[in-house]
Amino acid sequence: MNKSALKREMQKLADIDVSVLQKTLCDVIDTDIKKVIIATHIPPFPESSWHKDKPSDDNWLPYFASKATGDVIMSFVKKHADIQFLVLCGHTHTAVTI
Repeated sequence: MNKSALKREMQKLADIDVSVLQKTLCDVIDTDIKKVIIATHIPPFPESSWHKDKPSDDNWLPYFASKATGDVIMSFVKKHADIQFLVLCGHTHTAVTI
């Protein structure tokens, strides 16, 4: 598989993950849940994507973070102030709290 085919395949997988997350959040929002914990391997926010004790730069950020996942999470956070959201992620080798 060449590099551009690999990127397309990775984007397809990311799109599926975002759809599943959005559906799952829609399902729990209609309940009386007051806390949502989201665990993901790829960081959903640029601020949480670090490499060698530095934030990922613009050239590498698309490979180390998922903006689409972050956008879905933030859309729910903004609409549901009564629910506490905790997002845990991996893929980075530096501890970051945002």
